[in-house]
Amino acid sequence: FRVLLLWTMAATTLGYNFDTYLDPSNAPSTTSISYGAYTGTVPTELGLFTGLNYLYIADGGNNLYGTFPTQIGHLSRTSSFHCYGASMTGTLPTEIGKMEYVGYNGDYTMLYSNSLTGQLPTEMGQMTALSRYLQWYQNSFTGTLPTQIGQMTQFTQSFLLYSNSIGGSLPTQLGQMTVMTQYFDLYSNAITGTLPPELANMGSSIDDLEYFRVYSNSISGTIPTEFGDANFGQYAQFYSNKITGSVPTELAKMPNNGWVAYLNFEYNTLCGDLPTEVTSISSSYAWYLGSQAGNGIGTECPPDPTPFPTISTLPTTLPTSSQPTLLPTTPVPSPLPTTEPTPLPTTEPTPVP
Repeated sequence: FRVLLLWTMAATTLGYNFDTYLDPSNAPSTTSISYGAYTGTVPTELGLFTGLNYLYIADGGNNLYGTFPTQIGHLSRTSSFHCYGASMTGTLPTEIGKMEYVGYNGDYTMLYSNSLTGQLPTEMGQMTALSRYLQWYQNSFTGTLPTQIGQMTQFTQSFLLYSNSIGGSLPTQLGQMTVMTQYFDLYSNAITGTLPPELANMGSSIDDLEYFRVYSNSISGTIPTEFGDANFGQYAQFYSNKITGSVPTELAKMPNNGWVAYLNFEYNTLCGDLPTEVTSISSSYAWYLGSQAGNGIGTECPPDPTPFPTISTLPTTLPTSSQPTLLPTTPVPSPLPTTEPTPLPTTEPTPVP
């Protein structure tokens, strides 16, 4: 088939205005837009190029600006989608989920270093052909991580959403990404909540998940004991959060599943002593168990707060010894008589002579 490359070697520094450069009459035969240095905005006419396999419209020159049109969802055959280092703003249209071929045959999507904002569309979970390189970091995304990300079960490496403003809890559905091998990065966001035990399912017993990094967030709660069965490899970094409690002894099992060189829980609110099972493993496997600095390791963990009583926990009867003394049951005295008093005589007195 024909491949029409919309680029020229003669103007590598000038760029083309994307608004006017596209020729819709060429749409049926165009399979690649790959100059990578366009200026202006992304026109709605881009949606006419439904045969595109390769869309490469910005490569770090801050050439493009404005928002992505909803018509981008018509590019259902596009496998590579690159627009990084530009000045794109606004939210990602939900129609991006219709780009279901993105990632097909090992291709990927790079939208990093823009100024994209808003909630990540739940429809991104429909991009199930994407197996590597979702690089949307260094934007201004907010909201929460869609649970639909768990549908991307073929994803293997470079899921990069770090340096945004994503909040909320880590969805348990991340545990469905069981073939991850490299780079799951959500650090420097605004993530809260606890660490779901399902994260231990990420990665594979055949090929460990190297570089699992969620540091510099506001994650709280304790370290799940299930992490002892995790397949984290090389770097598992949880530092600069609000994680509490003691280090579970189950972490000593991690070298049986992976080879964690840098297991880092520094600058949290841990307490208690490091279990001997963990310290002996860390020395023999040359771990960097960063759990000392900025923590309360070695100090006694505070007791669990006593819960306030609820209605259901209050006693329904008083103890026998505290029963109140009953009043005497002697009869009440009879009421006073109800007869009327004898009236005074009504006759007139006899006059004095």
